[in-house]
Amino acid sequence: TWQVLGNQILMAPTNAPDLSGTPAPLADALERLLPGIKQQLKLTRFPFPLNTDAWDGYPASRARLLQSIRAAGGNTIVITGDSHTAWANEINDDEGRVAVEFGATSITSPSDASFFQPFGIDFAASTIARNPHVKWNDPVLHGYIVLTLTPAQALAEFFTVSTIREAQYAVARAAAFTVAADAGPGVGAIVEAS
Repeated sequence: TWQVLGNQILMAPTNAPDLSGTPAPLADALERLLPGIKQQLKLTRFPFPLNTDAWDGYPASRARLLQSIRAAGGNTIVITGDSHTAWANEINDDEGRVAVEFGATSITSPSDASFFQPFGIDFAASTIARNPHVKWNDPVLHGYIVLTLTPAQALAEFFTVSTIREAQYAVARAAAFTVAADAGPGVGAIVEAS
């Protein structure tokens, strides 16, 4: 029923959030770490890819892969890592939804949002606002995904850990989504599960 594609980098096209209003103290601190970042922060008022080192930097290759997925007529779920962020994305081609993507966050590594959170900047909400195919995003908490597949549906459960600094920790389910198997080409929509 399902075709599961293991993938290292974010496949869904994703524009950077608008960070042009980053407070000066944060922008100055980031500039010391990454010279030139202040100019890039200003430019985020315009949509451009969040990470051109992911599939966004290779749009022709992505288009060929999505064409192959559509031609196979299956129910494709892409499992992605390496962005240090949790994702639930629908991946579309010119004909509509062709796959869904669930991205696992990191266990300990920070994400880009970690720099902005102390300043009250909601990186996730800004990312979703600019990318309607991103159905859920958590760039702050750490954890893992449990994917359960049955012939009728896929269930992706995102779990977070309470701390990365202690040997003792608690696990909580942060979000869960289902995807129905589709008889035709493409795959069902991402639906929030209780």
